[in-house]
Amino acid sequence: AICLFFVMMFIFCLVFLDGLEKFLVEQTVFTPVVETMSEHYGSFGQSLWTLLAAVTGGYDWVVVSQPMIAMGFAYRVCFLVYILCMILGLLNILNGIFINAALQSSAMDRELALDAALEKQEALAKELVSMFSEADTDQSGCLSWPEFQYFLQDESIKAYFMALNLDMSSSKRIFELLDKNNSGTVGLMEFVEGCIQLCGNAKMVDLRLLKRDIAQANAQLQRISHVLPVDSVYLEESC
Repeated sequence: AICLFFVMMFIFCLVFLDGLEKFLVEQTVFTPVVETMSEHYGSFGQSLWTLLAAVTGGYDWVVVSQPMIAMGFAYRVCFLVYILCMILGLLNILNGIFINAALQSSAMDRELALDAALEKQEALAKELVSMFSEADTDQSGCLSWPEFQYFLQDESIKAYFMALNLDMSSSKRIFELLDKNNSGTVGLMEFVEGCIQLCGNAKMVDLRLLKRDIAQANAQLQRISHVLPVDSVYLEESC
């Protein structure tokens, strides 16, 4: 885009110099207009400098366009087209640069946030693995309810879970939530994944407990529904 910017300036400079040369050939008297032309368009380098200054605020483009007015209406329109094209083109270039920089900064912020979240979760997982190893006193690879209960008697462990917004006051129900396969013990992966899912939001524990209670109540209702028809048939026969 910047290369196109200078190519357009180069083309317009050649057009203006060609018209200026034809105009000066016809002039026999040194007028203020001719003096302005010599000052701003006396050479190819001066012309480029003038055209660049006209679109960047160095010169007032109305002032440097006066020679174009004397050269004729066509050159006046051509200069106006140059100003419009260059200003709009320059604005687009600047907008593109700032938007690209903003997008790169946003992408970098997302990557940094993601990296920070992954590092935090990895550190938490390592800490939970260490705590599991400490709680697994018999080195069986699984935590039983007595082991889990004894482990939570340590006040520092309770404080750590409280810092994770994981309330261990109902430790028995927390243990049941961690025991996803209802085996009566909690494995390493169950412990780590369960704690990560529950921590960070105290409401999450309540929701998981409520979900588990509903599932248990539903299972009991199903068992009762299977028993009731048998009982009713028995009562009819006895009558």
